[in-house]
Amino acid sequence: MAPIECLVVRRNKKVPGRIFVPTAIPFDCVRRSAGRARAKHLYILLHGFSHAGSKIFDELVQALPADSLVLAPNGPFPVPRRHDKKYRLGFSWYFYDARSKEFFIGMEPAIEFIATGLKKMKVSHLPKTIIGFSQGGYMAPFLAQKLTRVERVIGIGCEYLHENLPKKGSFRVDAIAGEADELISLDSQKLSHERLMKSGYKGAFFSVPRLGHRVDIRLRKILKELLA
Repeated sequence: MAPIECLVVRRNKKVPGRIFVPTAIPFDCVRRSAGRARAKHLYILLHGFSHAGSKIFDELVQALPADSLVLAPNGPFPVPRRHDKKYRLGFSWYFYDARSKEFFIGMEPAIEFIATGLKKMKVSHLPKTIIGFSQGGYMAPFLAQKLTRVERVIGIGCEYLHENLPKKGSFRVDAIAGEADELISLDSQKLSHERLMKSGYKGAFFSVPRLGHRVDIRLRKILKELLA
C-alpha cells in the first residue's frame, strides 16, 4: 500500500496497445442531504486507497455543517483484498507504480468520473469543499482544477504534488497530518504544503500528536473548527 500512497514522479505509463473508450460505470456514493433546507454548500469526500466512500463518510460527516450536501463516492476502480478467507472490496482513484515512477492509470479518469457524476446528480453548480484522505488527498487539488466554484481543499494524511499544480490557485488549501503517520512522514507532508504556499496558495497546516495514518476524534475536532 505504501508505494501507491507515496508518489515521487508524475507521468503516465505508455502501455502498448492501449486505447481509451467511453463507457458507463457505476457511480456509487454515500450521501447526506441538508434536510428540508436547500443545500448551501457541497462537501466531496475522497477516500484512501482500497477504502470506500462509506468509510470516510462515517469518519468525517459529524464534523461537516448540517446545512450542506455531503457526497462520498467510491473510486472507479475496485480493489478486492482477501482477509480471513474472504474478500473485502475497496476502491482506488488511480494506480501508481513506484518502481517505474509512473502512473499505470493516472488521475484523469477518476476526475472526469466525479465531474460527470456531479452533473448527473445536478449538484455541480453548488460552491464546494473537497476533503481527501491519503490517496484521495493527493487527487483533491487536481479535482478542484476540473470543477467549478471550489472554495477549499483539505488534505488529510497526504502530500501535495505542488510541482504539477498551477501557481496561485483560486481555492484555499489546508492540511491535517498525524505526527506518528507510519506511511507518509509528517516532515514530507509539511514540506509539500509549505512549497504549495510559496507558489501562491493560501492555507494552514495542522498536526495531531501521536496520530498515525488514520482519522480520530481530535482530527475531526480540527476539521470542524476549520469549517466553522
